[in-house]
Amino acid sequence: MIPAVSERRRAQRFALHLPLRVVKFRQKPVEIVSETVDLSSVGAYFLAPSQQLRPGHPIEFFVTLEQTPQKPVELHCRGRVVRVEERDEDGVVGVGASIDRYQFVRPAAA
Repeated sequence: MIPAVSERRRAQRFALHLPLRVVKFRQKPVEIVSETVDLSSVGAYFLAPSQQLRPGHPIEFFVTLEQTPQKPVELHCRGRVVRVEERDEDGVVGVGASIDRYQFVRPAAA
């Protein structure tokens, strides 16, 4: 009989495909547009171009929770890149990022 593998995650993950924008990486402005693969209260997993994303570096990103044009709601997150997974697709990696701090915001009207 094979023993059950214990789950090491601190929070339940939800398979949510929400718009995501990375705006800072290593304290430098960037513009990476993607979407979440899954999301929890302590982290997010998303796909991104294989650029400079490396584990351990600080990251800042926004997740769009409500897409109503009149009043969109975003989750402004700050954390660290926890892991980067190579994928078979051209130049795309899977990125796991912690969420150390967050706040709900409404973007300024354009």
